[in-house]
Amino acid sequence: MTKKHLFGCNSLVLAGLMCVALKATGATYYVDPQASAGGSGSAQSPFSNIASCNSILRPGDTCLLKGGTYVNQTIVPARSGAPGAPITYAAASGETPKLTKITRQGGTAIFLNEGQDWITIKGITVDGEYALTALGVPHPGAVNGWVKVGDDETMVGSQNIVFEHNRFYRGSANRNYDCFDIAGPSSDIQVRHNVFEECGTDQNGDNKAKGNNVHFGPHTQRILFERNQVNRGGHDSMNIRGRYHVIQNNEVGNTWNAIGNDYGVRIFSFETYFNEENRFVIQNNVFWGVGRNVRLGKLLTTGSIVRGNRFGGYVSSAAEGLTANTCCGYNDNAIYSVGQRIYNNEFENVNGREIMLFKTLNTDNAKVHDNVFKNNAINNLGADQVAALYQIKPEHVLPGQDPFNRNQWINNSFADSTVYVRETENGIGRIDIHSAQNNYPETFANNLMGQFRGENQGADLTRVTRNSSGRQLHVADAAYFTDGNNVIPGDFIRIGSGAPIQVTSVNYQNNILTLSQSVSANVGQPVNLIFSGDEPSTGVYQGASPGISGQSLTVRKPMPPQNITFQ
Repeated sequence: MTKKHLFGCNSLVLAGLMCVALKATGATYYVDPQASAGGSGSAQSPFSNIASCNSILRPGDTCLLKGGTYVNQTIVPARSGAPGAPITYAAASGETPKLTKITRQGGTAIFLNEGQDWITIKGITVDGEYALTALGVPHPGAVNGWVKVGDDETMVGSQNIVFEHNRFYRGSANRNYDCFDIAGPSSDIQVRHNVFEECGTDQNGDNKAKGNNVHFGPHTQRILFERNQVNRGGHDSMNIRGRYHVIQNNEVGNTWNAIGNDYGVRIFSFETYFNEENRFVIQNNVFWGVGRNVRLGKLLTTGSIVRGNRFGGYVSSAAEGLTANTCCGYNDNAIYSVGQRIYNNEFENVNGREIMLFKTLNTDNAKVHDNVFKNNAINNLGADQVAALYQIKPEHVLPGQDPFNRNQWINNSFADSTVYVRETENGIGRIDIHSAQNNYPETFANNLMGQFRGENQGADLTRVTRNSSGRQLHVADAAYFTDGNNVIPGDFIRIGSGAPIQVTSVNYQNNILTLSQSVSANVGQPVNLIFSGDEPSTGVYQGASPGISGQSLTVRKPMPPQNITFQ
């Protein structure tokens, strides 16, 4: 099958994110909510309603929205754009158009549910305009959903859609649960430099907070989610499914302090169904602001890379850490946590509960295996100080495997002086990390308590397994690296002390990296992402991409939405 490249490009550019073909020149139309009906759509005689743009736009055309409030007006293009000639809806220069009080299209402001492709949405504000309410008090829900792309029931999807520099506030999620929803077989989508603030809360007064700010459905592929700010999801701030997505350089929280902090279940959920290969790349994000009843997140994927992230909780003592577990009423045949590489991250102030990895609560423990937690720095687990890599019940261990089904903790640093591992599913018989390393050396190796390792004290990611001279490199474990999923450029790696070289393709089954140029490599040479100094590092000193410098263990809170500056 031929891969579809975003914007019709034939190759990725090293310094950019996704290549963009030159846009064909088309007509430009204007809309002004204060204009009189009957305008021609020119700058001097603008349309009074977005619907006029919806019906008239052709490939390459642009609809510029002037500032003001657009009541019950929706963006629903009648047709698709084309490669190099997208249909564009954008704010007029220096203007702030705001869509609100939506009743049409199921209360959704931007609706691409009929297979529209090659659409760009830029600089638009969607705002439900209601005040925060406490649990048990329904809110008016002036906007149900901000965006709907594709549909899982009809299996209609859209391709090559761009959302940039938009602001989405206060969606009720009364009808479809997700406020920014990309569903169906939608693919090759960019979501960059947007604000997503508050989705769900208590829609009907039943004391149950609902709603996800951002949701990608199980059939979606190749979505770039980059440099966005996300906060306050009634259930999750982000709920991500599908395949080959790249989630990078975002600031994501889920704290509801303004109304008593009663909302929210977790900051993020990354999930798979039926053992599909996710291969998400989740890198260089800040996940912050865990609330009183909010968990940090679930990591239920296959083959994903999680690196260079900062995870931090500030609010209360009942927060819960990162989970890679099968639990919580899901179909037991549908959840997997397999082959994930979680490395060079920092965890700070995840208070009160635990950082929970590779835990399983159902009867099929074989679905949680071959995950690696490596070179991470963890500060202040809270009073219980539990790392919580759960031992698998003997009857559920994979044949011939250790009691942890090849899940590993390697070369991590804990600021806490005593950190425990729960040996059993029900938490009985916990042991400290030192004892775990003595009893299970294949599972726990070289973890340090009571201090942080510094720069140049990380473990190598993998090593060369075959002498080679050419573009193919055989390694012990290729799962640490990505070719970018046809979304971003591939990783830059170092073989031994050699110069950086780019990965262009990864054969995960046979542990082979294809490189951008020929190299000579010998058995046993270390293979890492690029790093400064003589050795790789722990925490986020070792960047997931070129140009990421070492920083201290401090989680940054994002700026409030009204003050955000797009970079």
